[in-house]
Amino acid sequence: SAGPAPDRRLADASSPSGKGKGKAAGKGGKGKTVYNEGDKADSGESNSEEDSCDEDFEAMRRAAKASSQETAEELAKRPAAFAPPPRRPPPQSSTVEAAAKAKAAAKAQFVRLALVESSGSEDAQEVAAVEEDPSDTSSDPSDEESNMQFGIRRDPVPMQVMSRLLSKAPEGDCKWDVWLDAARKWPQLKVRLNDPEFYRRGQELRVRFSVDLLKSTFEEHKKERAELRQKRQDVREKLKQGVNEFVLEAERRRAMMTGRFGGNGFVLAPRNPQLEETLRQQRQERQSTETEIETKTELPKETSTEVESRKAEKAAAIAAAAARKSEREEKAKAEKEAEKQKQEEEELKAKEAKRRRARLADVFAEIRKHREPLIDSNISIGVDLPSLSASSKAALAEAQGGAGTCSIFVLPWGGPAGAHKPSPEQRQALGLVLGLGLAQAMMKLPVSQIGNACSDTALAELSKAGLFSALLIVSSGSASAFQAALPSGIVLGPFAVTSSLADIFCRPLAMWAFEEELTGRKSEKVESVEETVCTALSLKQLTEVGGEALSTMLSELEAEGLSIAGLRLAVPNFAAAQAPTSAAQKYPVRAGEAVLLLAIRGPQALGIWRTMLGPADPQLARQTDPSSLNARFGGHSRNQALAQAPPSSVARAIADVAWAFGGRLDPDEAELPRDPVHSLQLLAPRIYALEICGSLALSSAGPVLGGLFLRAGRILSLQGAKQKLIVTAVRDGGLDATGCSSLLSAPPADLNGGFTSASSITSPTAARLAASAAEVLAVAPCAVQTNLAL
Repeated sequence: SAGPAPDRRLADASSPSGKGKGKAAGKGGKGKTVYNEGDKADSGESNSEEDSCDEDFEAMRRAAKASSQETAEELAKRPAAFAPPPRRPPPQSSTVEAAAKAKAAAKAQFVRLALVESSGSEDAQEVAAVEEDPSDTSSDPSDEESNMQFGIRRDPVPMQVMSRLLSKAPEGDCKWDVWLDAARKWPQLKVRLNDPEFYRRGQELRVRFSVDLLKSTFEEHKKERAELRQKRQDVREKLKQGVNEFVLEAERRRAMMTGRFGGNGFVLAPRNPQLEETLRQQRQERQSTETEIETKTELPKETSTEVESRKAEKAAAIAAAAARKSEREEKAKAEKEAEKQKQEEEELKAKEAKRRRARLADVFAEIRKHREPLIDSNISIGVDLPSLSASSKAALAEAQGGAGTCSIFVLPWGGPAGAHKPSPEQRQALGLVLGLGLAQAMMKLPVSQIGNACSDTALAELSKAGLFSALLIVSSGSASAFQAALPSGIVLGPFAVTSSLADIFCRPLAMWAFEEELTGRKSEKVESVEETVCTALSLKQLTEVGGEALSTMLSELEAEGLSIAGLRLAVPNFAAAQAPTSAAQKYPVRAGEAVLLLAIRGPQALGIWRTMLGPADPQLARQTDPSSLNARFGGHSRNQALAQAPPSSVARAIADVAWAFGGRLDPDEAELPRDPVHSLQLLAPRIYALEICGSLALSSAGPVLGGLFLRAGRILSLQGAKQKLIVTAVRDGGLDATGCSSLLSAPPADLNGGFTSASSITSPTAARLAASAAEVLAVAPCAVQTNLAL
């Protein structure tokens, strides 16, 4: 092979037969080798061949030397990586001072300082030994690979820190500066000692730590450093032994190569016949061994039957693979078809949902054409609110067959000839019916709708006379007991329980309010600004407080210019009880318990009704608003309030009205209810004029105008002429002469800017700032003209 040949003189000198070989000739024999005569005869080689090898090696040495000199010259020419800063010129000083400084510099000696305590402890001695251990070559870069392999800590700083801390605080208690210095030098100390505790001893801040944990950490470091030393020693021994073994192996191979070089430099001489024979024998033995292994592992020849069976198995395997492939293809095809069918079904569902939404939007648009739509996007497609319980339905079914004790009565609400407000007797009768628990079902309906289901002469006469609405009541007891509990001549009945009357409570509710029709007059259509608020009263609570609470509440509502547009008893199931969103409905509504639902309507109905109720907590109401309804008729907790205040948001108040008095739509097939029952009735808006004649003092002008704007409705004009104030406005049903005094009353205190003092706290149901109202009514008599035609 090509390359520099090894120095034969070294091999000859080490061999026992090569004594005297490899000696140089001296000064005059430079580059030549001199052999003894005996050696010439033994070696059988010519002097010319030996001289040629020596010259080659000498040329190699000269080339290496020249290369080293060139490298050194190039390094000398390069600038230093970190040039020292230029020296400053020494300051001018006197000769005496210069001599003293030179003498001091001659005496100065540099000594090595180490932070080792003089306690004489074994730990400190261990740290000092680590620092001055000559075998600890931590800065030697050749050991970095072995250090990373061993994974041993070699930093002496932790040992120094722990030794100093043990000497300063042998009991685990030291000053704060000692601890901070140790933590600064070795940041892991805080983690190793599990967050030591800082405390004060007098005016001094000290640190307390676990000395046992510190000692164990120190011993662990000592053990690791001992292991590091031992491993380093082992590595050194291995390296030393490896070098020796390498040298011996090199010499052995050099001896084997003796005599293999020819006379032409590095060209190998022909192989040794003896060596060739040995190699040939080894190849033959290896080939025979491989032949024996092949003969032992050779498989027996297959018979024709076995060949056929193997072919059949192979064919069966191919057929099975083909079957599995076709099965996978069929499965993939079926999955693709199923996915396609699923996608088509989803598209059909999306189209159907879009069609249903469009149909529902059309129905909502049709409902909104009416004056008072009773719809909500969530509630109108929810569960229905039933008017009868299961027991009431069974009792009505028995009464239709003539076996039950149920009876049906009609309580007129208002009077004929446009007198739409209920009389005190009618309010008292309603309070008695509910307070005594005489009604199983109740609903306020238009008289025309009741007359279609009941052909009673008295009811027909009232309808012809102009009666707008009435209460249809299903009594739970006998008719005689019901009539005995009420004033005579107030209710009509009992009526026979027919299917038409009984079906009124089972028919769907209408999606809009029933509107009064004005006959015999042609006037332009006007709009009012009334609001409708729903409130829920627990029938159990009304039974406990008695019928006086309801009759009082209705009379005070009338005094404030509000009216009852809807009234019904409902028995919600579990799903219907979860439907309302406002707290005003959730508190009194319980699944399976009867609840009285009222629709209060009028100008500013939301604010006025909230003021009349007062705080929802009866105890708080008695302290802050003692004249409110909850203060007078509430119990001792929030659940025992007469009624909860409706939501302040108008949109949520409308949603509550839709939940209580509106019908429901099927989201799949949105259609308007057929033959519905109108549980909410609205009077036709009427224009009326109010003339205030008489001297109106300046102090009374504020309450008068406040009452007008709060209760008059939509004011069309306000003008004064000849010491008179004429107001023209629009509201449902107009205004009769009986409502003039309440219309001019001062507005509620909380709607008029708050209270001036604790003694002035009152509600609209009390005197309504009695002094101011008395002054207004005394000096400003009024005259009302209803149904004014413009």
